[in-house]
Amino acid sequence: MGRRFILLPLLLAAVAVPAADAAGVLTSARHVRYAIPAVEAYAADHHGYKGMTLAKIRKWDKSIAQIRIRTATKRTYCIESTTRPFAHKAGPGAAIRTGHCGQRGTAVDFDPAPLPPPTTAEQKIRYAIPAMEAYAADHNGYARMTIAALRKYDVTVADLTIVRATRATYCVENRTGADQLHKDGPGAPITFGPCPTTRRLMGGLKVPGEGTLKPDPEDMGFARRAQLTPKDFPPGTRRDPKRYAGVFLLPRCAGFYEPDRTDLVATGSAEAYFRSPYGSYVGSAVTVWRNRHDSDAYWERVLTPRYPTCLARNLAAWHKPGVRTRVLYVKRVPARYTLGERRTAYEIAIHYTSRTRSEVYVRAAFFFENDRAIGVTMAGGVGDACGCTANLAGLVYARMRPTPGG
Repeated sequence: MGRRFILLPLLLAAVAVPAADAAGVLTSARHVRYAIPAVEAYAADHHGYKGMTLAKIRKWDKSIAQIRIRTATKRTYCIESTTRPFAHKAGPGAAIRTGHCGQRGTAVDFDPAPLPPPTTAEQKIRYAIPAMEAYAADHNGYARMTIAALRKYDVTVADLTIVRATRATYCVENRTGADQLHKDGPGAPITFGPCPTTRRLMGGLKVPGEGTLKPDPEDMGFARRAQLTPKDFPPGTRRDPKRYAGVFLLPRCAGFYEPDRTDLVATGSAEAYFRSPYGSYVGSAVTVWRNRHDSDAYWERVLTPRYPTCLARNLAAWHKPGVRTRVLYVKRVPARYTLGERRTAYEIAIHYTSRTRSEVYVRAAFFFENDRAIGVTMAGGVGDACGCTANLAGLVYARMRPTPGG
């Protein structure tokens, strides 16, 4: 009988150990998870994770504790808990796993933390980052990510709009009027304004008010042939994969400028973007619409007097933390050349200042319509926008002859 009483406590202790370990793993994983927003904020400000230290990421969140940074390169990192049982995260999009960095371990189920509900626009985006990273780890990327899916990881996720989500990146924004912010992918900062979803004149992104692209081989070829090429520029000009000249080409300003294009159908679309050796950015874009009615409707709905003002607001809000901006002017400029059946041109100047720099960035665009095609040339640079959009528009227009189907 005595031996039974001796064995019982030992059996109970043996059963209790796994439960304690499980609770400990969740605690360790939570320490790692809480550091993710600051890790991503560091990457946004430093163009990667290289040089990241615990002291540096605690500048964003002083509550970060019980973790160590084992590796940090430009593209990835590995952080692990200092508490046992250990947990680690080996890069953006990776699951949090048991064990040290370098060990495979097992994925730790997401355990929603008892955080207070986020209140500000920035908090609502920042607090959603761990859920987005957990989703990416479970689904091999961010594709098909929804708010409902994120709430399975964290029930406090709310008041966000997922503007786009692909395997490699995403953009989410918070719609709270003057406090509107967005985060354009892992490693990007939380920035004022809406997601830059409209870098393309016409694309496949489905955003509020956007039209539809139904590619027609002939019209797609027409749009591609009309584009600017490297031969149109001085030696040293390179293609710009980030398309800086076209950022916010189709802006949105809630309650002020939200043109509805949902009934319009494009059948051809192409773009080309370049960076000159002198630092300026240029680009061209052509969209072919299914008929003249759609082309005219697009022109009349989009290129209104409010268009350049909204564009300036979006550009002024698109900056890194610590930078102040001021719109110096927004104006329609004379369209010097007679291109197409109608044309319009704009110029915007914005002053950017920080502790170390003060620059005026000028952005210009030249639009023209020819039959059922609309073309635009864009340029931007510090001090001036090269004054070349009209000349570049002439090159594009010459390549748009004959008109599509003509």
